Amino acid sequence: MKIDLKLLKILSFALVILLVAPLISSSAFGEEKPLEYFNIETTATGTVEAPPDMAEIYITVKNESLSKDTAQKENAQRVQELTKALSRFKVEVKTTYFYNYQFKEEESAAQPMMEGSTSSQIYPTGSEKPVKYVIKYVVESGLKVIANDVKEVGDILAVASNVNNSYVNSVQYGVKNVSAYRKQAINEAIRQARESIEISAEGLGAKLVRPEQVRVDFGNPYYYPVVKSAEMAKLSDAYYPQPQNPEPVKITATVYMVYKATLK
Repeated sequence: MKIDLKLLKILSFALVILLVAPLISSSAFGEEKPLEYFNIETTATGTVEAPPDMAEIYITVKNESLSKDTAQKENAQRVQELTKALSRFKVEVKTTYFYNYQFKEEESAAQPMMEGSTSSQIYPTGSEKPVKYVIKYVVESGLKVIANDVKEVGDILAVASNVNNSYVNSVQYGVKNVSAYRKQAINEAIRQARESIEISAEGLGAKLVRPEQVRVDFGNPYYYPVVKSAEMAKLSDAYYPQPQNPEPVKITATVYMVYKATLK
């Protein structure tokens, strides 16, 4: 069998080129390294202020008596009286809780002094009057009043505080259409987060590839003022309307953003 030397030389030369070419190209032109990726993270908060257009008023009606039935009856009457008084406003009244409990209370009991006896003989402990305990029954009803017109809040507080055994606990101002303001807050938070990441990438000499993760958290869209109508009601027989000037409601959205980047 004859071997074609010319063909053999050509095949040998081709094999050498295939084996040596990668080494020549890597040494002569430098081997191209694979891209290295890393993450750039940031957190930003967007805030939108809105004028309140509703309020939630929390009221407690509390009655005490030596009789359980009397305490329950009086509490029901006071709740009914309060609900009727509030019916002239643009409100919704909801019962949030109902408590029924009892407790012992100290009550001093005077004893007549016998002729010829001394205070130390009647009260060996040295106390001026002996003490006895009585059982008192307590009934509490919690009401949530949703005011759809913030201009009526001052009058509502006055009406609630002027009903016997009724106390205002707190007022929470808010907005009805929260979702519209949340969208604005999200857009603002995303804008800030994106801007922060772009500045970081520029400072690092990096190129942004794509967003890896985005998480959004919302804040509480309410404003809580300090209400002292219960204390005022204890000091006076009547509580008059107080001007209500709530601050704007702040709706917040916090965005956590992660971008994949690579060096240029």
